[in-house]
Amino acid sequence: FDFAKPCPATEARQAALRSVLRAGADLAIVVGGRDSRNTACLRALAAHRVPAFHVESAADLLDARLIRHVLRGRVRVSRDWLPDRSVRVALTAGASTPDDAIAAVAERMRSLGEEGGSA
Repeated sequence: FDFAKPCPATEARQAALRSVLRAGADLAIVVGGRDSRNTACLRALAAHRVPAFHVESAADLLDARLIRHVLRGRVRVSRDWLPDRSVRVALTAGASTPDDAIAAVAERMRSLGEEGGSA
């Protein structure tokens, strides 16, 4: 077993993210545990093209101005993360992130859009 090589689920998510980014995403949200290496790698991959944020849950999307996110293993709060225009968001997650956590982040993004954000 090669521990340096990502698992098939991680490779599939990386390929899917590359495809979505090429299609024209404006920012990326990557859902996963704070210490998840593959989630951090997905965020780094996305960050080469768009602003990218690693969140642990929907609760980290504080509002349309503030987001709590993980960057290089540290939790930070950033301002003005969501542009004041319509945006295409690439949403992905680490391989072990539960589907309901991903769905909750997607729903939170929708609600921010309805509240006057731009998601």
